[in-house]
Amino acid sequence: PGSLPSMGFAPGVPPEYFNQIVQSAQKNGVPLSEALALFATESGFKNVRNSKSSAGGIGQVTAGTAQQMGYSAADMSAPDQSKNIDASLKYYAAARKQTKGNAIAARDKYHFGLGSSQTDPADETKFANYAAQYKEMGVVLEAQRTNAQGSAASLTGSAIADKEIGTISDA
Repeated sequence: PGSLPSMGFAPGVPPEYFNQIVQSAQKNGVPLSEALALFATESGFKNVRNSKSSAGGIGQVTAGTAQQMGYSAADMSAPDQSKNIDASLKYYAAARKQTKGNAIAARDKYHFGLGSSQTDPADETKFANYAAQYKEMGVVLEAQRTNAQGSAASLTGSAIADKEIGTISDA
């Protein structure tokens, strides 16, 4: 996808979303690199509405998916994206479980629906590239987050990196 713009705690990640993504990824058992790649691929971390599919927010969540995850459609495009982030990662976690941890297949199921077998090779490549870049930065991301908060986080950078080893290569 080329170089990622630098902003926030990680390249391309607005600071107002970073901690929410980290917390929701931990809560839902999603590797941080995949969580960041998901939002980078779906919306470029922008709270936008796709008029064609009526999906909204940084995770491009539809009304039906929002309801399945316990949220309202209005929550998905609200200025506070915490519910969108959580619904997105809860749904992605279900896709990862269904695909036995295959990140690329999980991303396709996230995008097209858990019952779908559709694929999008261009978006698969984009997702894989983002995930690999974020995975390489795992320790750096955690160091930045720790420094910014002034205290150690619950997962250390090495724990994040260890947790993610093999995730993309298993695809």
